[in-house]
Amino acid sequence: MEHIKNLIPLREYCNKNKWPRLPQWQHWINTKRPVAQKCVKKVGGRYLIDLGAFDSYIAQAGLEENQ
Repeated sequence: MEHIKNLIPLREYCNKNKWPRLPQWQHWINTKRPVAQKCVKKVGGRYLIDLGAFDSYIAQAGLEENQ
């Protein structure tokens, strides 16, 4: 699949990275967690992860935890 900007298929991302795994993403998507709503898009029946949004979400969560 052709990569669009910083969107890559969620399954491909999970195969390359140890965390979070695909079942965790599926749980977040199904329960409409903020991380999934901000970082995952459904395009043509496939879930794509926006790496830029995910990185900024993790950085923001780290800042909140440190305060």
